[in-house]
Amino acid sequence: MVLAACTLLICSCGNKTKKNATTEEMSPTTELNIRDSVKQVDGLGKIIEEIYEGPIPAADTPGQDYLLTLYKQKDADSGVFDLKQTFKDADNGENKIFHTYGEWMIFDGTSDYPGNKIYQLTPYGGVNDINFLLDEEKLHMLDMDMKRIESEFNYTLIKK
Repeated sequence: MVLAACTLLICSCGNKTKKNATTEEMSPTTELNIRDSVKQVDGLGKIIEEIYEGPIPAADTPGQDYLLTLYKQKDADSGVFDLKQTFKDADNGENKIFHTYGEWMIFDGTSDYPGNKIYQLTPYGGVNDINFLLDEEKLHMLDMDMKRIESEFNYTLIKK
């Protein structure tokens, strides 16, 4: 819950003129072709993408839509990501879009989730990692203690 709160605070709270820390000097709607930055290793296959999406709560708006695109080589366990966050009614009733870019990796579950996989996203720009527990076709957001966020609100992204 703490991680989700921190993520939401960084991206959505307080001063509306602040830039998302992970977009550095870009405008909120700037998009990059992050796919081209996948580090390719011979024998790991072609570059593929996985897309997950879902609504996530936001502090200062009616909510936000996450669209997470993960790029990697077919047999790799790491790659790069583009997290598109659409904050609903954030700017005088208009939606506001931010893109967060970075690297991600898969590692084996924690003692609380043995046998599961954890997807760890490390945004460029020094913002805290974002962790998800893989559960079949879903990614469940984890807090800073690597525990699943227990809330009446949704913290789950579904594979598209």
